[in-house]
Amino acid sequence: MPDSLFFIMEGDVEMLDEGAVLRLLKTGDTFGEEAVLCNITTPLEYKSSSFCRVLLMPRAELQHVLEKSPAENRVMQNNVLTHLQSWIQEETDRFARAEVRRGFESSPSAVP
Repeated sequence: MPDSLFFIMEGDVEMLDEGAVLRLLKTGDTFGEEAVLCNITTPLEYKSSSFCRVLLMPRAELQHVLEKSPAENRVMQNNVLTHLQSWIQEETDRFARAEVRRGFESSPSAVP
């Protein structure tokens, strides 16, 4: 399980799910919040798509910062919720598209 929060200091990082690019993260974006704060893993992978400088903050450091700063803790929790809601919506949309394709492929052709 990942144990660090990652900050993109420079460059672009692709967020991948089963090899498909879900989102392009850019300078100033973060990733890994879900794993670090909620102790969950996601099926997502991350790959730099250009030269990239990434700063990582280990779980213990992050927990120390969040304990000392309730305001930062709230911001981080809101960010995690936003990421999770976005991920759930993307997965729901992907499932719906797959169901539509499956239904289309299994329906009889209108042309004999």
